[in-house]
Amino acid sequence: MSLSWWKQSVGYAVILSAVSLSIGLSSLNMPVSADGASDDSKKTSESSDGRLAAVVPVSRTDAGWMDKHDKLVQLVHDSHADIAFFGDSITEGMNVELMHEIIGPNASKFGIGGDRTQHLLWRFQNGELDFPKPGPKAFVVLIGTNNISKWPGNPSSSNSEILQGVDADLKEIRAKFPKAKILLLAMLPREEKPGTPIRVRVNETNELLKGLADKKHIRYADISAQLLEPDGKLSPKVMSDFLHPTQQDGNEKMFNAIKPHLDEMMAKKK
Repeated sequence: MSLSWWKQSVGYAVILSAVSLSIGLSSLNMPVSADGASDDSKKTSESSDGRLAAVVPVSRTDAGWMDKHDKLVQLVHDSHADIAFFGDSITEGMNVELMHEIIGPNASKFGIGGDRTQHLLWRFQNGELDFPKPGPKAFVVLIGTNNISKWPGNPSSSNSEILQGVDADLKEIRAKFPKAKILLLAMLPREEKPGTPIRVRVNETNELLKGLADKKHIRYADISAQLLEPDGKLSPKVMSDFLHPTQQDGNEKMFNAIKPHLDEMMAKKK
């Protein structure tokens, strides 16, 4: 046996072993999440210090975000709202005219598109709860759906992480306004048809969010039924992109579903 033949044989063996290993790994039956990432790869999304990212207050560095925050802080300082809506793009895009017509003239919105629970927490800790005394009588919070999404540098949060993030947001309000009422809205349905992975995740997380209601200061409300068709589908008239309520039909249905909860909460003695 020549030395060159032996070297060539060893080389083929190494290559075949590497190919076999690659095939074996690719055939593992790893569960896949709603956004296409392995559930196992993101059981926890941690901040740099090891804490859950969803509960660590952080600002965003993308263009225009800080300007939006600064404008909201100024609105808060000048606000005498009785009812304050806080959240992400769904809140930011709320039809103010319909809000005043259905909810009341003393309702205001404070939303920034793309925000997650941790971004809202940072906003709360950096001026967006500095209302003139006595402050709002009620807060409406709708946050968490962006935590499900996966973007570059922002992995999807697990359902339990979203729960903890929303809980941290509510506690921030309670610490600042212990007598105020809080209406926690379930995350709105996403995607046109029921049963999709993201729709399932929204429903599963909403089941967890129910537990944050204390039947005294915090009420939980799931208004999905008022937005969905009888077969569970979302109509483009209600959500043209199957995520954000449309300016007319979607917002009208949303506010009409929210109104009875606020009326009952505001009527109760503190």
